[in-house]
Amino acid sequence: MSPSADPDHGNDASPAGFSAGGMLLKLLLLPGLVVLAIVVAVIWLGRPDGDVDSLIDRLAREGDDRWLAALSLSAMLHEPGDTAIKRDPAVARRLSEILRKEIAAGGMDRDQLNLRMYLCRALGEFEITDPLPVLLEAAQLQRDPQEVEVRCAAIEAVAVLASHVGTTGLRGDPQLLPVLVQAAEDPQRQVRQRAAFALGVVGGDRAQACLERMLADRCAEVRYNAATGLARQGNPNCIGVLREMLAPQGVNVDRTTVQRNALLATGLLAAANRTADLGELIEAVERLTRANVAAEVGAKAVELLQELDRRRGTPDGSRS
Repeated sequence: MSPSADPDHGNDASPAGFSAGGMLLKLLLLPGLVVLAIVVAVIWLGRPDGDVDSLIDRLAREGDDRWLAALSLSAMLHEPGDTAIKRDPAVARRLSEILRKEIAAGGMDRDQLNLRMYLCRALGEFEITDPLPVLLEAAQLQRDPQEVEVRCAAIEAVAVLASHVGTTGLRGDPQLLPVLVQAAEDPQRQVRQRAAFALGVVGGDRAQACLERMLADRCAEVRYNAATGLARQGNPNCIGVLREMLAPQGVNVDRTTVQRNALLATGLLAAANRTADLGELIEAVERLTRANVAAEVGAKAVELLQELDRRRGTPDGSRS
């Protein structure tokens, strides 16, 4: 998928939920590529055959179907289960070496691009920091318009990796934030979307400063990712964009997904920052309860208002 002539318009940015590592990353609006990858692996390939070693052996050999092995491996690692593999430095090193070799080869046909994308996905599922250097390498390199897909996959993988290993360890890498901040300023809006996603997971003062700038991005999905990331960290500067997300009508995106995510993000902001003035958001949520919106959105809006009302009461939830 190559970027369009206008980097802020196109059809490949339809938002979809995303979850990783038990965190609320599903709040962040991302195109459905990673979800599609898992669906394809489960439905078309079935449960991945073979063990991790055999799949890696397939990846190390030449062949047109290696990307299928990478897809199977990423789906296998995505499933809860054997954490020993996800914490094995030797396995992470083998996959990193294969990805680094493929990056150097620079193949641009469909199978070669898919192979690099799914290797990134697999490396993002580890619970150790070892895959980070090669993921950052892949996140920066674009020699052809088609390679933007690999960059996006790598940035998503960095975010998923952060959800697994914790942000403290990753922030120690001197390249992490410079790479993400540079991606946040990329002319291609699909790269900025992923950068906002990753910055919201990684957190920290520099990440928040970058996300605050991204609140003014001309691409709606970038703004929404930035606002959601800031909400998770209790930063009230996201309130204006959250109000935009809560509007019954808005820009040409999936309003039900946007509204659902905004409601969840509002709850996260309230939990992370007990002193934030949420008056404007409460009014926006109340409007949703009276608007012609999806039933699930209306129900979640009512639930959120009840929760916020309890928090405004005494510590045990009762009125003083």
